Amino acid sequence: MKVITPTYPNSAWLKASVIASYWATIEILAGSILHNFRIPVSGTILSFTAVILMTSFLYRWKTNGIIWRAGLVCALLKSISPSGVIFGPMIGIFSEALLMEFFVWIFGKNLLGYMLGGAFAVLSALIHKFISLIIIYGFDFVKILDALYHYAVKQIGLSSLPASTVVYIIIGIYSVTGMIAAILGFIVGKKSMEQKLDLGLLPEFKFNKESQFLSRNKQQHYSVSLLLINLSIMILILFLLERGLVLASSILSIFFLFFITRRYRNSMRYLKKPTFWIQLIGITLIASLLLNGLVEGVYFSRKGLEVGLLMNYRAVIVIMGFVAISAELRNPLIRTISFKAGFSMVYQSVNLAFSALPELIKFFPGSRKMLFKPVSTLAAILPYSEEIIQSFEKSMSERPSIIIISGEKQEGKTTFANELAGNLLKKGIRLSGFLAKGVHECEKRIGFDLVDLKSGINYPLSRLKKGSDDTTYKRFDFNQESLEFGRRLIDPESLQDVQLVFIDEVGPMELKNEGWSNSIYKLCSMGNIIQVWTVRRAMVEQAAGTWPVGAVYVFDIKDEKPEDAGNFIVNQTRGRMSKAASE
Repeated sequence: MKVITPTYPNSAWLKASVIASYWATIEILAGSILHNFRIPVSGTILSFTAVILMTSFLYRWKTNGIIWRAGLVCALLKSISPSGVIFGPMIGIFSEALLMEFFVWIFGKNLLGYMLGGAFAVLSALIHKFISLIIIYGFDFVKILDALYHYAVKQIGLSSLPASTVVYIIIGIYSVTGMIAAILGFIVGKKSMEQKLDLGLLPEFKFNKESQFLSRNKQQHYSVSLLLINLSIMILILFLLERGLVLASSILSIFFLFFITRRYRNSMRYLKKPTFWIQLIGITLIASLLLNGLVEGVYFSRKGLEVGLLMNYRAVIVIMGFVAISAELRNPLIRTISFKAGFSMVYQSVNLAFSALPELIKFFPGSRKMLFKPVSTLAAILPYSEEIIQSFEKSMSERPSIIIISGEKQEGKTTFANELAGNLLKKGIRLSGFLAKGVHECEKRIGFDLVDLKSGINYPLSRLKKGSDDTTYKRFDFNQESLEFGRRLIDPESLQDVQLVFIDEVGPMELKNEGWSNSIYKLCSMGNIIQVWTVRRAMVEQAAGTWPVGAVYVFDIKDEKPEDAGNFIVNQTRGRMSKAASE
């Protein structure tokens, strides 16, 4: 028997999860009112509140490294935003956290370190916005800004005012704003330490299938190849445009945009926004009036108009390209790669933070109060962070044990599981679930029947599609009624008096969040029920890291016997019963 011991987030990651859940809640609540009322410099306002939050938590928890971790977790939470473009905001959030962490590391956890970190964190919002606009519109955007500046100073009679002075003034304003945010955060942290904690007001944080950050969107099919193709085509179009090959880039763009609008459901969201078109029209007008026009002494420049139109063309390509790239970045394969690369603690922390969001959003005061009274609001709710950590720790300790029966395809996993179930029933173990029994015709497997372990009744689960040469599960037609019946068999509501549940199998469908995946998420919220999975040998590690489970015990059918697995399960069950009785 092989044991896969779970690795849980340490204290720093747990605290980062809490900070990230608060941060994401503020982004949702404050961001909604900023968006609805079309308030300008909304990014700066969100950075301002983020600095208050980071500083207040640094005052409470003087733990090294929690801020950059919180920024990483919050940035990953941003990836589930319904917004079409997520890459830029994710970089912005993580940059703010890194800058705050850096200056606190250099100058210490004191007011000076907080103020300098806050200054650069808020300033990063301006820099991020400027870089984003250059990426979208190209370097012609800088020319427009320069022309607009010279026109403005000429109109107000300040032609001698250098542009660098204006830049320094803006930098100063943003830096002072960040310092003020840090001071407010310092006050919030100090006030929160004086608050009396009322445990009765704390919501109960529970794990369920809805709280799984890494669940797959069934309406979106993902492809790593398309991620690379979309990026390559976008770069090629911009390259052709930069070389002046407008016709070639236009032809390629038509096919590119058509593909994006057909494949990605949210791709038209930006193009439907009136503000987007107002912005494009504004840039075109400014370019027409100011680029070359002032030099030539006319109010309209054809060359300026061409520049403005090309900038708008570039903007549409970049925005739509990033919509496509952002969609593919949500690919669950990234989760698998991350787990194999040793980043399981990061994603566990993200799942913890995400699980707290629904209740935390209900618990937070209204968005108006959060936005206009951040100090008193945060000071009142910050103390509950300690209880949220305890909720996280409790949830991890209650994760269910998993028994995996591993082997290759058609090697005998189901036969092993059937013998195991029979032995356990004889020993009085109350079990439920199902097995997937192979159906053969002329010595060829043509499908599976679902076998109810309680009644022994077979239900047709899947059959081969006619003429299919696919080698994956997609070669089968699945009986939806049998699938629903299987889900009901392992639904927590029907397992009140059950000690053990069998799921045969947990395979490629489940790892793509199909099949029994959501039912497994539900089961994982019930730590008192041991689960037995049949899993292909090559997928054991991936399966063990996909759902929020405790210790995983692997019985390979090549080396183990059903009797050995049965004795182990009986001992596990009796141990749980003794523990429950003592409590």
